[in-house]
Amino acid sequence: MPEDQDLSFVLCVLCGGLAIAAGALGVLHLAPAVSGALGFMILLRICWLDDNIANDLLVRDDLPQSYINAQRRQQIIEMALLGRPRGDAVTCPVQMATKMRAEAQVWSVVLLSGCAACFAHSMPLGAWLSSGLALAGFMQAFRMADRLSATLWLVECGRPLSREALLARPALSGVFRGRNRGP
Repeated sequence: MPEDQDLSFVLCVLCGGLAIAAGALGVLHLAPAVSGALGFMILLRICWLDDNIANDLLVRDDLPQSYINAQRRQQIIEMALLGRPRGDAVTCPVQMATKMRAEAQVWSVVLLSGCAACFAHSMPLGAWLSSGLALAGFMQAFRMADRLSATLWLVECGRPLSREALLARPALSGVFRGRNRGP
């Protein structure tokens, strides 16, 4: 459990808001070609994370050695750049999958808010339709940021997501029907 639970919760919610701001401001301040290329790279990263969660982590009882080595390298970089002391590496595959799901959610929020900001800024389909699509995109980004803050809170507390929540991918059909598909 975190030492200061209230502060940790506020920071988890703040991270969701920062992901929305990063996506929207990134699109507004970068050239359209650069924004498109970054969006494509983000989409590839999300697909790679989903594939690793479903095919590498949830089918195993022990964490593969390559994931443990990657955590150690990450801790060395964090120690050098941020001065964080080295902690214990996560050895549970479900906890690693939860961390990776949180990263995929961050990238999803950044990508969706960037697309919404692009519609709001360029108005490619006329003022009314583009504004409506931008509003719908930002509303969905805030819903996803809410799920992201819940997942980050679980990561902070050291608890894993359920298997169904790890494998759930929010569909666009759920946006229009009001369904909530996993954190």
